[in-house]
Amino acid sequence: MRIFAVALSLVAFGPLSANAIPLSNLQFPLTPMSAGATHTVTHDLRPLIPEVYRAVDGYLALGFADDSSDDPSEWATVNLAFDSFGYEVDGSIWSFNWELLGLSANARADLNADGLLSVTVNATSGDFYWMTSWLNVLAEPITVGPVKVPEPGTFALFAAGLLAIAFLSRRRATPPR
Repeated sequence: MRIFAVALSLVAFGPLSANAIPLSNLQFPLTPMSAGATHTVTHDLRPLIPEVYRAVDGYLALGFADDSSDDPSEWATVNLAFDSFGYEVDGSIWSFNWELLGLSANARADLNADGLLSVTVNATSGDFYWMTSWLNVLAEPITVGPVKVPEPGTFALFAAGLLAIAFLSRRRATPPR
């Protein structure tokens, strides 16, 4: 299963940088949802993601199944780190619908803050099953280079240039005697 997840991540993210690592977390809520119901799943990448890495890209695959073709329209709202998406679940009986959501900057920031990403599904109409929630993330190392501090000679040269400009502008402003 792990090899399949890595292969799928490679296809989804394209060529990776030399130090990038694909991470995956699969949850099975298997939750019946009807109008007004709300359910939350939290993806925990803390055991997988090294401290010196940060999520730079990713997607969330949500799997829904319709329990009956006789139902009227079935809709859900997916809330993901300050973002909200509407999704129609309709399908034939027990058909499996995937919804792929790219991770926004808000979702990546939420994930990078503590390694957790919560996904909430609100059923707005009809009834269906929330079957899976699969988070796939591309993480790259955080690179922190040395801070470049100007040499004292650079400051001295800059100060000399400012003094020269001030002297020349004052000299031009003074009327000749």
